[in-house]
This record gives sequence, structure tokens and C-alpha cells, in this order.
Amino acid sequence: MENGNGRSSGFQDTPTITGWIKLHRQIRENPLWTDRPYARGQAWVDLLLRAAFQNTRGTDGCRVVQLTLGQMLTSERELALA
Repeated sequence: MENGNGRSSGFQDTPTITGWIKLHRQIRENPLWTDRPYARGQAWVDLLLRAAFQNTRGTDGCRVVQLTLGQMLTSERELALA
């Protein structure tokens, strides 16, 4: 079965998998997650895992900031070190 770019997906007569999955934030502590430098997909998932899942408060070092669902408090420096 072709996957739209002329290559075989390796699956025969398998319906397209859609929907969402639950992914526990502890995945970032797993050796499989940390054994190599970040790939772009891994960095994207890490951003999703860092986002607030409920309204909460965070600090940016000197002030308290209200975060709503989906927001995250970070800096370019912190992301570069992640």
C-alpha cells in the first residue's frame, strides 16, 4: 500500500490510524527518550508535554504568571538546554 509519496508504508490493508493517544509526561525520564540528541518530532512532543493541562501559576524568576490550558512558561535559553 502506498503512503502518498510513492513508497510502501509496510502495512497491507490496514486502515489509517486516526485520533489521539494519551502519553504520560514520565516518558521524558525514559532512557529511550534521552539516549540521543533531539529529533524535531521529539522536540515537538516535548513542547506538548510541557504545556499546562489545567489553569495554573508559574514563575518567570521574579513574578508569578497565570497560565491557562495549553500555555507554557519558558525561554529560548531553557529550550536550548532541554
